[in-house]
Amino acid sequence: MGDAVRAFGRRLRRPAWIVLQLAVVGATLTGAVALGRLAVEHATTSPAFALDDIQVRGNHRVSREAILEAGGLLPGTNVFAIETTDAAARIRGLPWIAHAEVTRRLPRSVSVEIRERRAIALAAMGALYLVAEDATVFKRVGSQDPIDLPVITGIDRARYLRDRTWATATLLEAIALLHDYDAAGLGERDALQEIHVERDDGLSVFVGDDAVYVRLGHGPYRPKLTRLGSVLADLARRGARPAYVYLDGRARPERVVVKLR
Repeated sequence: MGDAVRAFGRRLRRPAWIVLQLAVVGATLTGAVALGRLAVEHATTSPAFALDDIQVRGNHRVSREAILEAGGLLPGTNVFAIETTDAAARIRGLPWIAHAEVTRRLPRSVSVEIRERRAIALAAMGALYLVAEDATVFKRVGSQDPIDLPVITGIDRARYLRDRTWATATLLEAIALLHDYDAAGLGERDALQEIHVERDDGLSVFVGDDAVYVRLGHGPYRPKLTRLGSVLADLARRGARPAYVYLDGRARPERVVVKLR
């Protein structure tokens, strides 16, 4: 009988022990959560994490002040209150900025890495716009922007807005022509002033201070530009200068038509 009573007592004590253990665990978790909240509150309010060092690298055209304002990166801001992804996205909203990355560096620093766009041409579409290497038309020309760049003309603004696939392909072809022109050594003799998109989407150029008209038609352009270089060099040796040069023959692509001034 005594053994039965003791066994029954042990069964009664077991739930009580489990409840006590659960109570201890619950108290421990509650304490941990409270400590976590205190730690977060301290981190987000303590002067020890107030932003006082902002490093900006890679900017040349865009001022440091404009970048910090766009990103909301103000001295004294708690570093944990800065959403680095959002700040970078806002900085990329500046026209000249192609890429931006914002990194938090504890305890009180933020670094901003910038890659700016390089304007390679102007696009005349009612107004003048800057065109980047990747054919992005990224900014209307302002008083502080470069204007000593080749101008791309003949792009209808309505069509540009309506058909961006065509517009991008056309601008990329014009940019490729720019590179081919320099690669052919023509820029050393006659600066490329203008690239004109013809009605059939072929390209023409105006070169030199006297704006010699050269109709190139459709690509590939490198062989045509090589022939153009030979023609201009030969005419220069004879003291002559063309009014226009046609290199757009499809049936006979090797044919060159020249009219002298």
